[in-house]
Amino acid sequence: MWRVVEEINNITGKSIWIIEKKKGFFFKSWSRDYTVGNSNMWSPIKSFSKSVAFERMKVLAEGDVMEKGEILEL
Repeated sequence: MWRVVEEINNITGKSIWIIEKKKGFFFKSWSRDYTVGNSNMWSPIKSFSKSVAFERMKVLAEGDVMEKGEILEL
């Protein structure tokens, strides 16, 4: 399960959208430390707009994460 959380910087007033994943077996909690497919991308995944954050969350939930520049043949 995934969610998008808004964080607001109190000094600058800018907001950033962060994707979190639910982790745990008995005790469930939200975590920003998760693997991102087979890529070299580091978690947490952040975005400056809400719509981009939701698009990235869909890709993470599907599990089809590719490295930048990867070519797939059909």
